[in-house]
Amino acid sequence: MDRWEYLLTKDFQLRQYVCEYYFDDAEYIIDVGAYRKTFNRANVIAIDPLGTMEDSFHGSLKKWYDTNQLPDNHVVVVMGLHIEGDDQELHTLIDIIKKSKRAIIEYPIDHQPSV
Repeated sequence: MDRWEYLLTKDFQLRQYVCEYYFDDAEYIIDVGAYRKTFNRANVIAIDPLGTMEDSFHGSLKKWYDTNQLPDNHVVVVMGLHIEGDDQELHTLIDIIKKSKRAIIEYPIDHQPSV
């Protein structure tokens, strides 16, 4: 079991169902930090920095943002905010959130380094 395997448990998957309730009016979901499973609907952009999912973008959020057009009518979900690297990743996330309809961010207060 790798260190992120707990995210596949029912308890942690429930977080996605709660988010989906609030995203029903959005055309696109941008799932930042997706791990092995993302939302069960069309038009999900899964940013998977660990490269665990076949149909996802493998790389940093900034790299995706620099090479893709941000869709209209999008929402952002970040489950377990954990940003490594320079400030450009954080600033990219903030920029994408500012342009979204809404965002749900889960921030683990007891996990270092979360931000």
